Amino acid sequence: MKKLLIILIFHGLMFLFSVKVYSQQSIDCLIKVVDTCKIERKPIVYSQLADEYYYSGNFENSLIYYLKSAEESLKNIDSSYTILIESYGNVGFLYNEMAIYDKAIEYNKKALKYAQLYKNQIGIANAYNGLGNSYIKLADFEKAAFYFENALEIDIKIGNKSVLSLDYNSLGKLYQQWQKYNIALEYFQKALDIDEKENRRDKMAIRFNSIGIVYKDIEMYDSAIFFLNKALYLDQELSNEKEIAIRMSNLGSVYSQINEFDKAEKLFKQAISIFKNLEINYSLSISYNELAELYLRKNEYKLAKRYSQESLALSNNLHINNITKENYKRLSTISYITSNYKSAFHYYQLYSDIKDSIFNEKSMNAINILEVKHQTQKKELEIELLSNINEINILELEKNKTKRRFLNIYLIMALLLVIVILIILLIIKKSNIKLEKKNLELSLLNATKDKFFSIISHDLKNPLSAFWNIANSLDQNIFDLSKEEIKYYTEQLKQSSGTVYEMLENLLLWAKSQLGGIKPQFENLNLKILVDNIIKSTKPFVNTKNIELINDINADIVWFTDKNIINTILRNFITNGIKFSDKDGKVIISAERMNGFMQIKVKDTGIGISELDINKLFKIDFDTKKIGFSEEKGSGLGLILCEDLVKIINGKITVESKVNKGSAFIINLS
Repeated sequence: MKKLLIILIFHGLMFLFSVKVYSQQSIDCLIKVVDTCKIERKPIVYSQLADEYYYSGNFENSLIYYLKSAEESLKNIDSSYTILIESYGNVGFLYNEMAIYDKAIEYNKKALKYAQLYKNQIGIANAYNGLGNSYIKLADFEKAAFYFENALEIDIKIGNKSVLSLDYNSLGKLYQQWQKYNIALEYFQKALDIDEKENRRDKMAIRFNSIGIVYKDIEMYDSAIFFLNKALYLDQELSNEKEIAIRMSNLGSVYSQINEFDKAEKLFKQAISIFKNLEINYSLSISYNELAELYLRKNEYKLAKRYSQESLALSNNLHINNITKENYKRLSTISYITSNYKSAFHYYQLYSDIKDSIFNEKSMNAINILEVKHQTQKKELEIELLSNINEINILELEKNKTKRRFLNIYLIMALLLVIVILIILLIIKKSNIKLEKKNLELSLLNATKDKFFSIISHDLKNPLSAFWNIANSLDQNIFDLSKEEIKYYTEQLKQSSGTVYEMLENLLLWAKSQLGGIKPQFENLNLKILVDNIIKSTKPFVNTKNIELINDINADIVWFTDKNIINTILRNFITNGIKFSDKDGKVIISAERMNGFMQIKVKDTGIGISELDINKLFKIDFDTKKIGFSEEKGSGLGLILCEDLVKIINGKITVESKVNKGSAFIINLS
């Protein structure tokens, strides 16, 4: 039981790795870890590194680290060899992907050996499936049938649903090779049903592709195009370049069959370009083969011969007998058409030999036996299930009498217990809500108190202190100062007193709002005139920084609101825009009606505010002096006051800003 649990955990880990996104940082981190980790951890870390390289598309490094994982596992004498089995299996899988089938068979057999030794049922089934996939690509259907049959038997027995999808798909391919298309479609649909339930979109694309190819084989071309396009769209969403190329090649084959040669040729060439770039010679051989067939149908014999020979060179090297067979047949046909009868006879002999080696009675019998066994096994499982259900029903009937006697007692006790628990929970919930409300009120009161003392002790103290220092210097040195110096000091006094006045005005108004002493007086206001008056009052401050104030409000815009409140809010926003803009900057005030609302916007070209700091602007418990990088800092009371005032006139304030690109303070009035 312990061994089975370990196997399932590692199988789960492999599934998690299968959905990871490649990250160079992950690889760098794992390389550092492997140098320092304990010996018994090395196989796991090497396996993780191999996973990362696989999802980066670096099969070579992935192979290296899977093999290192296996070597370390052998050194450490892993009691269950779970990592060793998975590593060998993954090496076999990679060699299958790279179309190096002799190596794929070698490492899948190694995985099978250790899986059988330690009765690792999942490992055995995976190895059988890998071997079946190698042999089906080599057109050795007898061996493929044997391994797929065994994989399916184990996965049904242990309920390995995630791998059952792969088994069904493999069997579908096998029946498709033997032109038993109805059975092939049945298996592909079974695989698709499992993958759709588990929302495995990459696997769903493969199943759609398989179904599309069957419909192409039985000349139902509209259905073929439909399913192949479904596969293509899924792979494009997943950015799976290899699979995209396979779908394009398959679609090209369908369009070639219905004589839409331009579409087909374009799709084949796109697919070939991707396969060349990814060095996937197995798929490249197939696409060359399909493109050669297209040129033969167009009577372009030179191109047909050229691509047949390119396909043949790859298929011979990779032992892809099906593709080799098709190329021999086509080259024989081309040679005959071009009156090269000796070459035609030669290629036809090669075609006949390989055809006979692929399709023999023995392998046909293997397929038939496989289907009979599968159907028999299916019936046996159904009978066993029905038998178990009957036994359970009999036992249940015998126990029902006893159960009924106690059931009512249990239900009454349970109901009473639930009622008591619900009452207790309700009391606790109400108490918690009251407590949370009181805590929130207390927190706000504390924040308000802290803010008030902060303003009094610092924000008012500093400008008043500056005012006193300037006035004292002026008094002591009045007879020694020139007119220009006196003017400078008086301007400083004016500016300092203005700051103090503005702060006191805001402070008093804020205190009044906190006490609920502000009652709005609504009237029709011309917003352009209102803003013009605010601009006039800020001219001394504007002139020192050469800020351009632009009133962009139409003269005919009138809105029903409180004059003093909207004047206070806009004055604060405009003053802030001037304060936080560099010299020669701009502050633009605009307004427009929007779906029954009035939107007033004060936009500046200043330093801007980060998204994180925007959320702090209207909260009294944040220190606004820590916001931004400007040397000019405010108490933050003005914005808090504006937030309180705008609610009184049924409005809302929002802020749009980017650092170093200015800010826009927006008032929405209903």
